[in-house]
Parts: sequence; structure tokens; C-alpha cells
Amino acid sequence: MYKNELPFLNVIRGSSALLVLFFHFFIFFFDQQGFCARLLGAEPLELVDPDYLSFINAIPFNIGHLGVSFFFLMSGFFIQPSLEKYNLLRPFLIHKFLRLWPCYAFSFGIGLVFVFFFSVLRDDIYPYSFPHVLSYFFWTRDLFGYPYIDGAVWSLEIQVKFYIYAALIWSFFRHKFLETMVTTLLLLCLIGFGMVSLGWFEDAEYIYLINTLNKNIKFFLYITLGICFYHYYRKKISILVFVIFVSLLMGTFISIATLSVPVSADKMNSYVLGLILFAFSIFFKDIGQKSPGYGSKLMTWIAKISYPLYIGHVLPGYTVMYYLLEKGFNVYLALFAALCTVFPIAYFTHEKIEKVFAGIKVESHS
Repeated sequence: MYKNELPFLNVIRGSSALLVLFFHFFIFFFDQQGFCARLLGAEPLELVDPDYLSFINAIPFNIGHLGVSFFFLMSGFFIQPSLEKYNLLRPFLIHKFLRLWPCYAFSFGIGLVFVFFFSVLRDDIYPYSFPHVLSYFFWTRDLFGYPYIDGAVWSLEIQVKFYIYAALIWSFFRHKFLETMVTTLLLLCLIGFGMVSLGWFEDAEYIYLINTLNKNIKFFLYITLGICFYHYYRKKISILVFVIFVSLLMGTFISIATLSVPVSADKMNSYVLGLILFAFSIFFKDIGQKSPGYGSKLMTWIAKISYPLYIGHVLPGYTVMYYLLEKGFNVYLALFAALCTVFPIAYFTHEKIEKVFAGIKVESHS
């Protein structure tokens, strides 16, 4: 329904994946070469920055986090239609599991295979332990404090926890779902801020766990903005209530109440810009509706493969780029080779894994 009513959401969905991919390949790989090399268990390369990098770094927002902002807002917008369809906790969570995990597990597994052959070709030791890999497969890396493997899945870890939290709220307060989500998140945010400010826990493990939970709550606030847009779009709330809820959520997201989760100015600008662009897509939904054209068809195709592209590009792309650059190939050839690798993988994953499991019917209850 919403695909036909809001064609610009295809642009948002596809842009989310493209922006994150562009950021990781064209910016982050060069700006944070030490971090990227550690993901592969390799030593950092001595790279000359591409000519475009200084221009992009002068932009006052973070391109990658702009893509993440779209990812979060889309997740919030579409969660209530799913809750309304499946109604109860169990079928909803089964649906989300089938929608997310098989595609993720396959994409992550492909990435691990790329790193394995990368290690073999370089006569290196495989860099990941079994518990480390297992924590990634089940989205618990952040809770156990394991370092990153691919650096792209942190947003999915947050989203999965948000789905569970929202489903629990829906189970008890479905008739006041949005109001309860906003109220409980603001309360949890205040409690988390108080625990950090008062220094109730001095043990490093407790501090890490509290900061991790605060990070999740902080981004729960942002995802809930998508629910506000859904409620306004479906005329479930007035414009006044919409403005109040958005102001409370976004105000808390950028306020001192979530300061224990540091976000740099350029990243915060990205979340503000993402909110503005998403609002534009909702309030001006008729723009572009009558002119599909080739560009629209291309973006529709990218939107279809956006999830496997979003979650599965880092390890295959970085291994290809690192190996070619280490062998002395031109940086632009390495980037092109990485793109030529990840798009076919994403398409295959969408067609053979994502579509198959998403097509499994889950019994819903009225």
C-alpha cells in the first residue's frame, strides 16, 4: 500500500543503502584506514587520499549517518503496520526474524568467506574467534563488548532490540501505542542519564553495559519519530500532537539527557537533515509520482536489494579493495572492483534468500 502511495520512500530506502556504501568505500576506508585494516586482521596501508576526499570531508554532515537516519526512520514508519497485521508478539517476532535474520546470516557468512580467502592469500591467521562470530550472528556483539567485525551492523543491532521493545509495548498498550512509546522512552532516557550522572556503578563492566543500553535508548527515540510520521500520515493524531511528540523525541535525542552517548556535530547534523528530508517525503508525497523514468526504475531496483546491500557490503568490499591496493592497483580501480563485487552479491541474496524467507506466511491473529 505505502509503496504505491509514497513512491518517494523508494528513494529513501535505496538512498539509505547507497549513502552507507558510499561512505564506507569512498570515505571511511581512507579516513580510518587503521580501523578498516583491523576489521580484516591486517596492517594499515599507507594510502594517498583520493582527490575528492577533502571536498567531501568539508561537508558539515556525515554521509554515512545520513543513510542510517533514513534506515531508522523507515523502520519506525513501517513497524506499526506490521504490528497491526500480526497483532500478537509471537507472530510479529517470527515475521521479523524471517524478514531479517536469514538474509543477514547469509550476507555475513559471505563476508566471513571473503575474509577467510583474504587471510589464506596473505598467509595470515583468521582474525575472528568462534564466540566473536557467534555474537554477530545473533546481534549481541554490543552486549558482550566484542569489537567490530564489519562495522556496519551496529544500526541493525539497535533496530532488532527496538522491534522487541516495541512489540512488548504493543502487547500491553496497543490502543495508546505511540503515547506509551514516547512516555516510556523519555522515562528510560532520564533514568539512564541519572545513573551515569550520579555514578551509581563504578565497575567498568557495569559502566559499559549502562552506556550500551543508553545508546540503544537514544536511537530508540529517533526510530520512534518514524512511528510519529506513520500516525500523522494515517490521520491518527493531529498536527499539534505530531509536532509535540517530534519535538519531545528530537529534543531529547540532541539534548544533555543523552550526552552520555557522544555524537559528533557532523553526525548530529545528519540525523537532523535526515528527519527534514523524511518529513519532506511524507508531506510532499505527490512529487515525482507521475514521472517514473529510468532513474526511478533504477532506484526501485536498488530499493529492492537495499537490505542485503546495506548489511553485506563491508567485508567483501574491503577485502577486495585492500588486496588490490596492497598489490599496487589504482585506487579507483580498487573501488570499481569492490562495487562490481557487492552489487551482484546483494542481488543474489535478495532473490535467493530474502524473497524466499520474506514470502513465508506467518499466521496472524485478529
